Amino acid sequence: MNKKKIIWRLKIVALMLLAGGLLSSGQLVQMYRDAHTDPRASIITPSPTTPYQKTPDVEKVSGKPITIQLPDRSIDLEVTDGSFNRWTQSWTLSNDKAHFATNTTPANNQEGLTFIYGHNTDKVFGALNNIQPGDIAIVRTDTGHTFTYKYRDSKEVAPTDVSLFNYRGAPVLVLQTCSGAWSEKRHLLTFDLVEVK
Repeated sequence: MNKKKIIWRLKIVALMLLAGGLLSSGQLVQMYRDAHTDPRASIITPSPTTPYQKTPDVEKVSGKPITIQLPDRSIDLEVTDGSFNRWTQSWTLSNDKAHFATNTTPANNQEGLTFIYGHNTDKVFGALNNIQPGDIAIVRTDTGHTFTYKYRDSKEVAPTDVSLFNYRGAPVLVLQTCSGAWSEKRHLLTFDLVEVK
């Protein structure tokens, strides 16, 4: 094989590798994060004094969130399914609804993190900017149950921080909305389960 053909083939292979690398760079970043992150680590920690105390013989009650209310903040919203689109690198969003991240745990009285997110606007979660300790969140589910949670704390994280999906522990509700001057951060608010009806 002559030298020109070899160089031409090497250029084609290099271009293919470059194109493939650009297409999968998001996957590579996630693989790096997964390899360098303790799978048990989470930015959401179980409360040391969780108000809801389950007993060993309690039957599991569970359901997909369909509404959320925060009476102290005058929030009363429909909750629809939300998911992450890997191609567009974005989550399902609505201008007047909240979304339940279907890759998290439905509301329940046993364990896990129920994740509901929405825009930081007056019609959705804008009033969360004024949340106070002890504020209540009420989640109604498709199974007819009502879960009451009490606000514990909040933190801001980068949009790339997905460690909350590693949470293991008592049942919690996490609400998320955007924050920062250009909505460049994510405001995560953690609520502990108080009661199920």
